[in-house]
Amino acid sequence: MPTFLKNIFLLLGFLAFTQAVFGQGKKKYSEEEYYFLYYFQEYQNVEFSDPPLAKVYADSCLFWAKKSKREDYVGTAYQVKGWYEETKSKFKPALDYYYKSLSYMKKAKNDQGIGDAYGNLGNAYYALNDLTKCLEMQLLSLEYYQKILDKNPTGKAKDEALQGRSIGLHNTGDLYLEIGLFEQADDYLYESLEFDLKYGSPKDRAISYTTIGTMYKDWNKPDSAEYYFLKAINIEEFHEQLDEYSRALIEYATLRGVSIPQNKRSEMASEALENTRYMQKSDDEVKALIKISDYFFDQLSMDSLSTMLRHAYTLIQREDLQDLNPEYFRMYSRYNSRLGDFEQAYFALDNYLELKMVADERRHTQDVIAGGIRYKLQAQFEQDSLQQVNNFATERTAYLEDIAEIQNIVYLSVIGFILLISSLIYYVSSNRRKNRMNAVLVERNQLVQQQKEIVEEHNKSISDSINYARRLQSALLPTPDQINKFIPDSFLFFLPKDVVSGDFYWFENRGDWCFLAVADCTGHGVPGAMVSVVCSNALNRSVKEFALSRPKDILDKTRELVLDAFAKSTEEVADGMDISLVVIHLKDKKIVFGGAHNGLWLIRESDKNDAVPEDVRVLEGEKHVLLEWKGDKQPIGKFDDMKPFQDCEIQLKENDQLYLMSDGYADQFGGPNGKKFKYVALKRLLLESADKSMDAQKENLSTAYSNWIGDGEQIDDVCVIGFRL
Repeated sequence: MPTFLKNIFLLLGFLAFTQAVFGQGKKKYSEEEYYFLYYFQEYQNVEFSDPPLAKVYADSCLFWAKKSKREDYVGTAYQVKGWYEETKSKFKPALDYYYKSLSYMKKAKNDQGIGDAYGNLGNAYYALNDLTKCLEMQLLSLEYYQKILDKNPTGKAKDEALQGRSIGLHNTGDLYLEIGLFEQADDYLYESLEFDLKYGSPKDRAISYTTIGTMYKDWNKPDSAEYYFLKAINIEEFHEQLDEYSRALIEYATLRGVSIPQNKRSEMASEALENTRYMQKSDDEVKALIKISDYFFDQLSMDSLSTMLRHAYTLIQREDLQDLNPEYFRMYSRYNSRLGDFEQAYFALDNYLELKMVADERRHTQDVIAGGIRYKLQAQFEQDSLQQVNNFATERTAYLEDIAEIQNIVYLSVIGFILLISSLIYYVSSNRRKNRMNAVLVERNQLVQQQKEIVEEHNKSISDSINYARRLQSALLPTPDQINKFIPDSFLFFLPKDVVSGDFYWFENRGDWCFLAVADCTGHGVPGAMVSVVCSNALNRSVKEFALSRPKDILDKTRELVLDAFAKSTEEVADGMDISLVVIHLKDKKIVFGGAHNGLWLIRESDKNDAVPEDVRVLEGEKHVLLEWKGDKQPIGKFDDMKPFQDCEIQLKENDQLYLMSDGYADQFGGPNGKKFKYVALKRLLLESADKSMDAQKENLSTAYSNWIGDGEQIDDVCVIGFRL
């Protein structure tokens, strides 16, 4: 098209835009302001769909903003320039533009613009792995949004401040997720979701669902992760947000521990990869290529793996994405090992280990940051966490109410229709036709009766099989009397979700030593019970056959036996268990604890002179304190970064009380707003009962659980063991 025609169309488009947006006569704009607003709007329309045109609009936006001589417009234009650099994964230039935006917004005394600038700076620092600066900027962003809201604004000012605060909460939750503070991330992300459910668009809700799903995936809670990934993907408007939609697809496609058809996983992975290439987001494309190569490693051909890894390496070098090198070299080493080129495999592995040392140092820095944040904010989180939990059931409740209303209309319509047909038949049909219909009805009733008998027979067969499985599982579990014989002051609160359970408890005695554990296997019901049999047998062999007595040795051997059992399958099996294991020396009143994901709680009488180890979390009650030892951050089962398990010795004091549990009690939804019970509430409940006997504590747990769940559905198996030596 000739240039002069393009200019004519651009002018016509500009005139149409200004007439539609500013033709109401309420405010007059200068020519420069019109052009700034036009290009700002056009940039947002093509930000991801046409990057070259987006750059033209971003540059034009800055040009006309400077012409307008309005400091807030210039600040917004620099923000647009930063956005564009971020879409190209150029985070350092983006950082420079955001600082310029902040400077101009401060000159304009625009609190909303200042809050936005701090939030953008936090995002850029996050991408550059400077988590300390990221946290500083995000908290400043939230401070400015709250400053606006404290003035009780109305209209657009209120909406923008609320939306900015929601984004700030979401980004802060992302940060806590990155440094492994899952409970804090949970609070921030659910509070952000609460805003999205009330004020946000479907796209906003889907982005929150995706981040929460990713959090649960990293937290090793696959059932919850799948629930939120599906909620995000099923929102059609979300599909237009290509970057976030692709993230949801790739995370869900590579989610282990849930049953997703392999062809469905492949479709989602392919769609996500295609989207990242369309957006020209090199870092997202490399991450997608590596995740796909890793998860589908055994299914992909060598040619496909070679092509994907070669393209990933090209993007890393071309776009200077050095942070992605460790994962690339890890996959490249696996590829060459499968190919039989062990020299190249060793070269890649050597590079991976060298880069991993740098990554481990960075992770250590993140752990230091996390420790500092825990120290500063622990009291605040413990007091406010129950109030900060999002009322995530609001949407579901409204949906169920709508469905109930529709069902009532349908039922009434069906009843009315049936009454009408019956009346017509009554007045029109002859006796002969009635007799014929009666004969047909008799025949159908006989058929229905036969089918009913077949279904009942099948149901009885299935019920008999499941009940037999329950008896088999019960035979494997120790009885409370067996535990009470050696630990008389104890209780067991065991509540399977189904007839059989994926949770199980385990006990063994060897002289003065007792072995006690609570385990949570992948899934629940029959699948979970089958995994529990494998894991329980592995524990028994570790102690009886291999004569191991240290928790870390028992856990290492149990993992080896479980992996060996599942390795016989022709399909990939990612099942396993989380476990808390204590070895108790009855004579010395000493225990040794080791865990996989799950921890140990100890409640003892308050004593200011007690020295508490640095890695032990403390929650204070009126007369008692609760100490928490964390388990290792890896399961008993297949895991990408397996390490030897650790354990620790704990010398008990008089009246010390210890608790082992699965996550079923804390994760149960209920209460007036359909929230999770959560670990903080469970800790408070145990602290309040610390003066009571173990039997009374069990009764207290049972009553609280029943009141919390009400008429709702139990979502997981529950197992809690408490004892006092």
